[in-house]
Amino acid sequence: MITGPTFRPLNPAVAGLVPDTLFEASELARFAQPVHKPGAEPTALLERLTTHRGTLFPGHTYLDTIGTCRICERPAGEFHAPLCGQTLAYCHRCLAVAIEGLPNMGGTLTRAIARATLAVRALADDEFGGAAFVESQLSTVHADPQHPLSPADIDRRLLLRIAITRRQLPWTHILIGTGLADDGVRVSRGTVLKATDGHLCLSLQEKAVDDFFDRHRIGHTREPRYPFDPELNPNTRRRADWLLEDGTFVEMWGMPKDPVYAEKMSEKIELARRHGLQLIGLTAADIGRLSEIFSQWAMN
Repeated sequence: MITGPTFRPLNPAVAGLVPDTLFEASELARFAQPVHKPGAEPTALLERLTTHRGTLFPGHTYLDTIGTCRICERPAGEFHAPLCGQTLAYCHRCLAVAIEGLPNMGGTLTRAIARATLAVRALADDEFGGAAFVESQLSTVHADPQHPLSPADIDRRLLLRIAITRRQLPWTHILIGTGLADDGVRVSRGTVLKATDGHLCLSLQEKAVDDFFDRHRIGHTREPRYPFDPELNPNTRRRADWLLEDGTFVEMWGMPKDPVYAEKMSEKIELARRHGLQLIGLTAADIGRLSEIFSQWAMN
């Protein structure tokens, strides 16, 4: 009888850096070194060619020597980084999963959201001054080079990143769950604001619409996924702003005059048309006529 490899627990040297409940045994199998691993791989070449090291550690210097990964104890390329005064080593596998996060293996988001909520709260305290942050900020480890981190600090920050599945989770819900969203979240194009029903909104216009739905008891959820489409949504990552209880999608078009944004807007409209979805698109000019637009849904 052929069985798969047995995976040992997280490297004891780093296991104590994160909460015991952060990873389940089945999740460790994604990046923990198996006790018996058949075959071999071109370690030196893979370590040299990985691009994830440069993403996580900008300005690093690759030493072209092989050490031991601080997380999984596999062979790993050694390097120096401005945020740490000591030599570091993380294998290409651990670097990759730190960039992408653990996949959602359970088929539902419940476990992934719980794991991410715990990790986001810890990262906010460790790395972002106790403030909320946006998901895209996870791609780089942040630190002040004038105050270098210890290798253990970096181990912890990578492990917390590994715990956060990327581009699949409702980020606003996670921020609410951590308690980080009460004062808003600064992003490149504004501040995330909390609506009266607790939903986080990316603009004053979105907040106005969400508050309107709440005030008129129009059932709605935030950030619903559009259906799969091999051309327009092959990874099912496209989301609308709201989904009403009857299946109507609602979008607040924030920058319809921006060419790049307008192209994405057109693709969403075409996606809805192809799949027979009712889509209501709003602009800032519609804020004053929401009662008219949503008259068939509103409960006065």
